[in-house]
Amino acid sequence: MNALGDTLNKTYNLANLGQNVFGNIDVMKLVGEEFFKELFTPHSGMHILLGAMVKIPILPLGIYADGKFMIPFDKPDANVELGGAGLFVDGGVALTF
Repeated sequence: MNALGDTLNKTYNLANLGQNVFGNIDVMKLVGEEFFKELFTPHSGMHILLGAMVKIPILPLGIYADGKFMIPFDKPDANVELGGAGLFVDGGVALTF
């Protein structure tokens, strides 16, 4: 929306979308500049990791579980529908030699 503004409101069908938006070099330059501006905005945070694996020494199979707690230091991106802190839990069977 920052790059296109009201350009999409003036487009009433699919044919006009291709000509007025995607076919317009100036509009696409604005979209590209907006992407790169948002892409290179630094975000910082921290992860706290915890995990364990159980494996019998003779067998090459093991069971593992791990988790990651994500802590952002700055505000989340307003354009992304994600919250701040989060928890990620993973587990499975590992083939180890």
